[in-house]
Amino acid sequence: MANHEETVLDNQKTIISNQTEIKTNQETIVGNQHSLLGNQDTIKDNQDAIKGNQQDILTNQSEIKANQETIVGNQHSLLGNQDTIKENQDHILTNQQQIIHNQATLDAILKNQAEILDLLKKLTA
Repeated sequence: MANHEETVLDNQKTIISNQTEIKTNQETIVGNQHSLLGNQDTIKDNQDAIKGNQQDILTNQSEIKANQETIVGNQHSLLGNQDTIKENQDHILTNQQQIIHNQATLDAILKNQAEILDLLKKLTA
């Protein structure tokens, strides 16, 4: 009978030990469930952040495209300005040549006038 009582006592101890393990495991499960909920919140926050980042990327790409179009427009303007500068330089050169020609003409007129005055002085003297 003592063997039977010892076996029952051992079984009761094993049951108590198993119940303690079950309780510990249940507490671990609850803790894990809380962690999972926290992780799910973090995942949702990350997904929201990713959506925001994707929108920022689209906005930045639009701004880059607009800037590139502006650059192309500016490059065309620069080419037009360079053409205008070249035309102006050509006009300046033509004007300088006309000034030289006009100065030579004026010099010749002044020389003729001086000669005429000398002749007039000689005739009236």
